[in-house]
Amino acid sequence: SMKDHNAKIDKDLVEFRMESLGIASQVDLSEETGLDYQNLNRILNGAPFSSATLTKLCQTLHCHPAEILSFD
Repeated sequence: SMKDHNAKIDKDLVEFRMESLGIASQVDLSEETGLDYQNLNRILNGAPFSSATLTKLCQTLHCHPAEILSFD
């Protein structure tokens, strides 16, 4: 599973993709993904995440998981 690899969603990579898509803020991203803002904020700051959350982010950001993950 993802957690075995210490994968984190990389905030810088997410923000780069947000910028290219015109998604202005984490609030906008939470609305577009349907993810709770507080949860999204924690995830972008290194908290564990589910595969469903990763899928929603990737769909919204038009990317593959590898494009927004970093590994310890």
